Amino acid sequence: MIRLMKDRLLRRPRLARMILFMGALGHFVLCFPLFGRRGFPEVDPFWLAMIWLWVPAIPLSAIYDKWSRGRAYALLVYALATGFTVSWGMLSVVPSYKTPVEALFGLLVLGPVMILCVAFVEGVSRLVIARMRRFVPEPFCEHCGYNLRGLRDPRCPECGTPFPAELLTPDALPTPTPAMTRWTTGMMVLVLLSSAVFPFVYRAYTFHSVAKAGERWAEVEWAQKMAKWYVTSEELQAMTPAQRDRFEERLFRQHSGMEIRRMWSDWYHATWESAYRRIIEGKMKESGVKPPSFD
Repeated sequence: MIRLMKDRLLRRPRLARMILFMGALGHFVLCFPLFGRRGFPEVDPFWLAMIWLWVPAIPLSAIYDKWSRGRAYALLVYALATGFTVSWGMLSVVPSYKTPVEALFGLLVLGPVMILCVAFVEGVSRLVIARMRRFVPEPFCEHCGYNLRGLRDPRCPECGTPFPAELLTPDALPTPTPAMTRWTTGMMVLVLLSSAVFPFVYRAYTFHSVAKAGERWAEVEWAQKMAKWYVTSEELQAMTPAQRDRFEERLFRQHSGMEIRRMWSDWYHATWESAYRRIIEGKMKESGVKPPSFD
C-alpha cells in the first residue's frame, strides 16, 4: 500500500507544477529585502544569497513529473518569473534604485539566460533521477497519475480521462513506471537541506573573506606607515560633547602618524574596518604605541 501511494504521488504533474509555483513565489518573498536597494551591497549577505535559491524547485518538481510539453511550458514560466525577481533584486554597481519597470526591461536580457540555466538544471536533474529510480509495471493515468489496476471501466475514476481497454485485463503489461527509491528520496532531502543551509554558509564565508581582506590591508598600510585608526560608534558615544565636536571638526584626526576615521555602520565596512583595527591594535601594542585618547 505504501509503495502504491508513493508511485501514485510520483506521477503527479499537478504536484510538480505546484512546487514550481511555490518555488517562484517563495523566491520572490525571500528576495524582497533586496528590492529598492542600490549600489554597493547594503544588506546582510544572508539575504544576498536568496537570489540564487531559484534552483531547488526544479529538481524537486522533476521527481514528481515526467518530461512533456506541459512540463516545458511550466519551466518556461518559472524561468521568466524567477528571472524577473533576479533582475529586480540584483544589486547594481551603479548607485541607482531599481523599479519593477526597470526589472522588466532587465528581463529582456536576463530572461534568455535564465531559460538556458533552467534547461540545464532540468537536464541534469533528469539524468540524476533516472539513475536513482527503479521501475515497476503499474498502469497509471497519464493525466493525473491514478493507479488503474483493478478497474472495470476504461476511464479514470479520479479525472475521467479514458485509457485503452487492454489495461483492464489481468495479464496486461503496462509501460514501466518510475518509482521513488531511497536514493531519489535522499536526493530530495539533500536539495532541501542544502538550500536551507546555503544562505548561512554564504554569509559566514562572506564575512570571513571581508575580514581577511581588512587584515591583509592593515599589514600593508602598517608596513608603509600609512595605517589608519577607526573609531567605533561606542567610542564616539563615550566621548564628551567637546571631544565629539573636536572630532567632527577634524581637530584631532592624526595620532602617531595615523589618520583617525569614523567606522562605518554597514556590514561590509564594519567587518573590514574591525578586522583592520584588530591588526593595527596588535602592531601598536608590539611597538609600544598607545591608542588615541581623544583628550
